Formats: sequence, C-alpha cells, structure tokens
Amino acid sequence: MNKENAVIAKVYTATEARTQFSDLFNAAHYGQRVVVRKHNKEVAIVPVEVLEQLERLAELEAALDSLKAEMALAEFQQMGGKTMNQIKQELEME
Repeated sequence: MNKENAVIAKVYTATEARTQFSDLFNAAHYGQRVVVRKHNKEVAIVPVEVLEQLERLAELEAALDSLKAEMALAEFQQMGGKTMNQIKQELEME
C-alpha cells in the first residue's frame, strides 16, 4: 500500500500511550488505526478481528505458495525433470 492510499493513524508516543491508555483502547475498539512510537519504532494496536484476518491471510498465502510449488514441480516433471530422490535411485545411491 502506498502512502497516498494509506488510512491515517493516530500516533502516540510511548509516554502518551501510558497516560492515555483508555483513549487508545477505545480508538482501536471502534476501528481507528492506532500507532505507538518508541525510539523511532512503531507498533500498531489493532482489534483482534484485524489480527485474525491477518492470520487467515497468511494461511491463504502459504496455501497458495504450496499450490504454486506443486504446479511447478508437476511442470518440471512433465518436461522430463527428475527429483533428487529419483536421481539417487538411478545412481543406486539409496
């Protein structure tokens, strides 16, 4: 996502976050993006629903990567390629 399309988040320093915790909590609860910055490192505070969506997205990406790898292997084998195990068997290394 480029910065022009990004939704603006409310940014707090770590000190502000400690003193205004209820405000941060409510903002995140109602869907606002909240960022806490400490020593130039930013941490997002997000609702659990967003975290669950991110975890599901990671699972889907892993499944897609696995499917792509299987398809690439099948194409490789159709073109006459052999797996390392097949080569070892042919060379009687196993």
